[in-house]
Amino acid sequence: MSVYLRPANKDDINLLFEWANDPTVRSNSFNSSLITMEEHELWFKKVLNDPNVFLFILCSGNDCIGQIRLDKQDNGEAVVNYSISKLYRGMGYGKIIIQLINNTIISLSLPITFLIANVKKENMASQLIFERCGYKQISEGNIIQYRCIINNSIKGE
Repeated sequence: MSVYLRPANKDDINLLFEWANDPTVRSNSFNSSLITMEEHELWFKKVLNDPNVFLFILCSGNDCIGQIRLDKQDNGEAVVNYSISKLYRGMGYGKIIIQLINNTIISLSLPITFLIANVKKENMASQLIFERCGYKQISEGNIIQYRCIINNSIKGE
């Protein structure tokens, strides 16, 4: 079955709300408080209308597996955030979503040259995923920062 990224749309609001309030997602987030639907609706509308935010859903066939968001900065960097549905964790989709976003940036000619990931020290699973996808650790502490160059030569991998 083919695995792919598709742009998020207004119909994804409830799915993303459910994923955002998953206990594991909340514990790995920098703000671990539960999100109200009102807060989520405001955030979601803002994200869908912001030309510097790129939000995608990872799919396998008709199944929605996870989400990945790029928050583009003025310097060509983008901060990457992702989560995988609890139904699909531990199946390799974290690595797949990170690889697919790199290829998507290239194929859509998004104005992004570097990706930055900020990961809590306790989130070993995400640390391993970013390291296995070629991200270089550039700082450590309670939050570990990773950086990856978007390279056109990897297009099609």
